[in-house]
Amino acid sequence: MDHKIVSLLGLARRAGKAVLGYDQIQKRPRIFRVLVAASDVSDRTKKNIEALSVPTVWISYTKKELGAKMGAAEVAVTGVTDGHFADQIILYAKRRSL
Repeated sequence: MDHKIVSLLGLARRAGKAVLGYDQIQKRPRIFRVLVAASDVSDRTKKNIEALSVPTVWISYTKKELGAKMGAAEVAVTGVTDGHFADQIILYAKRRSL
């Protein structure tokens, strides 16, 4: 299911509804409906992401793999601002865990 989540992230990015990178997300965390984080983020980044109090989906992609899918070198975390994209990402994440 992670590939479907990443596909939705790509659509959200092209629609202008997704932001790449923790630095951009931490500036305005309240606008994000869901965060999608790579599997190999550092412990410090993991703590920082959790401190934002935004629902977070952890995927099996590495930072490099996620970055390649999003058109960047490496991406540790992506934030989605649109509620519809966020709902679908959360739905796929829940199905994955069943």
